[in-house]
Amino acid sequence: MTGTPGTGKTSVGRFLASILGCTIVEGSEVMIRLGAAMPDPTGRHTMVVDPDKGIKAAREAVTGEGCTLVATLYPSLWMDAVGELVPFILLLRTHPRTLCNRLSSRGWPEAKIVENCVAEALGIVASEIEEWWHMTVEVDTTRASPEEAGLKALDLVERWHTGVHIDWLSIDEGLVEDLTRWLSGINLNEYWSGERGSRY
Repeated sequence: MTGTPGTGKTSVGRFLASILGCTIVEGSEVMIRLGAAMPDPTGRHTMVVDPDKGIKAAREAVTGEGCTLVATLYPSLWMDAVGELVPFILLLRTHPRTLCNRLSSRGWPEAKIVENCVAEALGIVASEIEEWWHMTVEVDTTRASPEEAGLKALDLVERWHTGVHIDWLSIDEGLVEDLTRWLSGINLNEYWSGERGSRY
């Protein structure tokens, strides 16, 4: 299960794990605990995963015994590591404006909010798993509760309705103007350079 931060991986994952009897694994926690991830040296309040160590960590975390639900920001790494065990990928999507509001309510720094909202608008996570779209179930969580999103996901899996269909920029003509405004309001070069790393 993957998606931009704030799309509902944790809440939807917990719901699905509870009704499916699965163990839920937080991908980032696994990478940190097993020494495959380190803080981004640019100070962007994110992690950088060593690919070789990451694949080893993923294989240690998923043995193939029982049902395991992995919530991850690194879907291609997990597919490279244990893809033969994966029956489907659940991709969660949230309209970028709603996503901005969610991340803001969590107290995230403005630059981090904008970075993630732009990523969602451009479909960055979706593009990372393009190779596996034939086995990807996409669910819009913009107005859905975790329970509604989880049940929708199960329905799509049962009907095997796969593929990535959401293109926020095509759906919402005003989104480009919003993206431009969001980006003009912050100094991402300063943010990415790590000059204000302690804040992020």
